[in-house]
Amino acid sequence: MYFRNVGLFRYWTVSNLPLFLLAAPILWLLLTSSTTALHTGIQELRNRSHSVARQRPTLMAFSLPEIALPQFVLAVTALTNFHVQIVNRIASGYPTWYLTTAQWLVDSHHISSIPGPPLKVEWVVRGIIMYALVQGILYANFLPPA
Repeated sequence: MYFRNVGLFRYWTVSNLPLFLLAAPILWLLLTSSTTALHTGIQELRNRSHSVARQRPTLMAFSLPEIALPQFVLAVTALTNFHVQIVNRIASGYPTWYLTTAQWLVDSHHISSIPGPPLKVEWVVRGIIMYALVQGILYANFLPPA
């Protein structure tokens, strides 16, 4: 039966460990960015009663919990309930992690006193490119997480 591995923690087997390792970076990014956006949304709701002039404008100012919550649910259910490898394919449709990553890169650029892009930003961009290449090669060869 095709759906025998679907269910709470039923996909957690030793043979599926490589799939979890391939999905780990995007799962981390989905979970971290959605909790960051949800936290920012909650803080904005608290700060609405305070003066608007004291708030620092950021990219995350328009990240609504309505778009961060489905991303969080996807990451949690991918980790616990269904085939984790498909999270690599469907994560590209969730905008919260793009906005949060961009905000992190902008913030790290403002913190750095060295001219040019900070070393951390370069490594993040290199990592994203390498991850996309590996995923593309696996998909082109019909290998998981394809």
